[in-house]
Amino acid sequence: MTNKKAACRARWRQTRAASRHWLLDAIYGRELLKDKLRHARPDLKVPFWRDGWELDPLLEQQVHALGLREWPRPEGLVQHLAYLRAVLRMATAVHFRRPVPHWGS
Repeated sequence: MTNKKAACRARWRQTRAASRHWLLDAIYGRELLKDKLRHARPDLKVPFWRDGWELDPLLEQQVHALGLREWPRPEGLVQHLAYLRAVLRMATAVHFRRPVPHWGS
């Protein structure tokens, strides 16, 4: 591979990573977004047992729909526990079609 191709690929990865929300790469966050997408678009076949990377643009829309764009990536044990608690509460609300609690509460 030439240096020009390698530089182009590296630039593309950085741009993609910068625009991609961290919840898409978090196991429980991705499942929350997929569950929300299943309820929002029942015409789509959202996979249960695989990641479904082809759905990433639609999952990004669900980040906006849930109001999670400004949610910072958790760092440290306490923040990770708070993230897990919040995602569990949100997933329960989405499953039972109730209003989703704010991530900070």
